[in-house]
Amino acid sequence: MFQAIFQGMRSRLIPILAFFCSLALAGCAQASPRSEVSPPASSSASTPTQDPTPTPASAPQLTITLDGIVYAHDNTTKLYPLSDGQQVVELFKTVTGVTPAGEMIPQPYTTDVPYITRYTWGGALVSVYVDGGSSDIRITAPALNGVPIKTEEGIAVGSTQADVVTAHGWNARPGFTDTFGLATREVPGTTSLMHDGAVGIDYIGLFMKNGNVDQIVITANDYGDL
Repeated sequence: MFQAIFQGMRSRLIPILAFFCSLALAGCAQASPRSEVSPPASSSASTPTQDPTPTPASAPQLTITLDGIVYAHDNTTKLYPLSDGQQVVELFKTVTGVTPAGEMIPQPYTTDVPYITRYTWGGALVSVYVDGGSSDIRITAPALNGVPIKTEEGIAVGSTQADVVTAHGWNARPGFTDTFGLATREVPGTTSLMHDGAVGIDYIGLFMKNGNVDQIVITANDYGDL
């Protein structure tokens, strides 16, 4: 009889035990920690911006034109016109670092009437006319304080006659080889002393010595004294 009772109780305990076991397993599953997936490292860090490479400053250069002297330096270019002689004087002061005293030159056939004020540097001479402030320039060196000075065609003091001819220089005194010209410009109201009936011209004068350019003059002309 006891065996029958025990078997009956056993049959009722098995479902109960199974129920509690299932609850325990569910609790274990809920209690187990979940694995966290770390987000990928951010790649939004910006690359440091590099400063642009600065443009190297251009080498200083003085260029002779019929209008005046063009000064190129530190990536800037400026014309110093013959029509404003004081600007030209200030330019050469800046380039050479020298401030010469002006020399008063009287009018022809007089001794006390101002005609021009002449400023002289090693390699350059500027004559400023007192009546209007315009100027003439005479260059006697290939550079001023280390700054090259040449025509737009590349002619400088020291260039050969062959260089001048290649640059389309022309003989300003037919029958002689001591004076050449570059960059002509007609001057209305004047008459050429070299070519009958022609209008006079201004030009860049190249004065030769021993087959080389000895002096460059702006402006030379063929309607007055050369």
